[in-house]
Amino acid sequence: MIIEQEVIEQIEEEPAGRALSWLVDFMRKHGVSDPMRTLGQMWRAEYLALVDAAGAALPRWRCEELWRAGLPRTDVAVMATQLGSAWVHG
Repeated sequence: MIIEQEVIEQIEEEPAGRALSWLVDFMRKHGVSDPMRTLGQMWRAEYLALVDAAGAALPRWRCEELWRAGLPRTDVAVMATQLGSAWVHG
């Protein structure tokens, strides 16, 4: 299993994305030692987008702040981008 691809597939199963905290727990259960770093890299590669509870995209500075803090949040959802979905599904 490639965890990055599995993350995108898990996100796509939910119309509103997955909570950041849910993804961190999922990745830890699958042996990822630093899931926030991996998710941050996927976000920087533009495979993921972060949105607030209303579904509005978070500004880049706010996302970078979240990655630096390394604290998974329940009030931030992660969505797969078109690029991320294309990467997984070809």
